[in-house]
Amino acid sequence: MKIYSLEVSKIKSTPVKNIMVTPPISVEKDLPLKDIVQILEGNNISGVPVVDNQRVIGVISERDILRYTRLVIGYPAKHFSQLPGGENVVAVTEERGINVMELAASITAEVMMTKEPVVAKEKTPILEVVELICDNDINRVPIVDEEEMLKGIISRADILKLIKEKGEQMIL
Repeated sequence: MKIYSLEVSKIKSTPVKNIMVTPPISVEKDLPLKDIVQILEGNNISGVPVVDNQRVIGVISERDILRYTRLVIGYPAKHFSQLPGGENVVAVTEERGINVMELAASITAEVMMTKEPVVAKEKTPILEVVELICDNDINRVPIVDEEEMLKGIISRADILKLIKEKGEQMIL
């Protein structure tokens, strides 16, 4: 038998709107990789929603970026030194007439993003968002309104912060 305090029950049924991060950091679909990386690094985050006129059309994460650049470059970063010409990947690729690093840096969010992102409505209970994160093995969920417009975001870290603030009594 599980016994929940009133506060814990309230937290479970609380809409995610009450704890989501606003305004959310997002990127437009045509933003190049080099700018996306600056946004991620500058805000100390690992991913962002990709929007088209404020409608969420995807999510791009560090994992997506690493996967895509590996495909473009053709080698995992740890093997660059094994390429003909040593560490200078740019020189090697320019011999073939292509600067692959520049090519990878110019690719847009729309090309690299995870399409059909998992999103939640503002009124979705926090517990359901936790289930979305766990069931889909994702780090963040964009929060949208009834018109599918981006309103906020919630991440694993935000959920952990809530658990920490509410103490040991809160068990989702």
